[in-house]
Amino acid sequence: GCPCGNDDTVSGCRNSTGRGAFSWGCGTTSVTTDDLVLGVEGLPKNQPGLVYMGGGQLNAPFGDGLRCVGAGGVGVFRFAPPFFSSSAGTFSLGPGIVARSHRFSPGGEIDAGETWYFQAWYRDPMNSPCGNFFNLSNALSIAFVP
Repeated sequence: GCPCGNDDTVSGCRNSTGRGAFSWGCGTTSVTTDDLVLGVEGLPKNQPGLVYMGGGQLNAPFGDGLRCVGAGGVGVFRFAPPFFSSSAGTFSLGPGIVARSHRFSPGGEIDAGETWYFQAWYRDPMNSPCGNFFNLSNALSIAFVP
């Protein structure tokens, strides 16, 4: 359950929009093609955030949400630069996610045969459900292939 009873059964914990932020992916998981796009919708409008990935899973309250992505023995890596959600409350990252991961410190490079977990963190300064003024989306598990 979400930290202050702000559960959304479809996506991340509810935010000031009245629903949770929902992460999705489209394209392939091929490291050669590198056409995967990750998106997030249901975000507060025009707010900063970031997408991060890790090698493991968690279930830990964090802000107004649940942190689902952990180090998993390899670390947690943040995609830069941070994003600003659109006026529609959306954001997307990619294609080129695999190439961008090769800028991370050793251990953070996405390679074929690996599974990585992705989640978005974002500011929620207006009517934040739990009063922490930041939240998280749901998380995605992605198994990469050649």
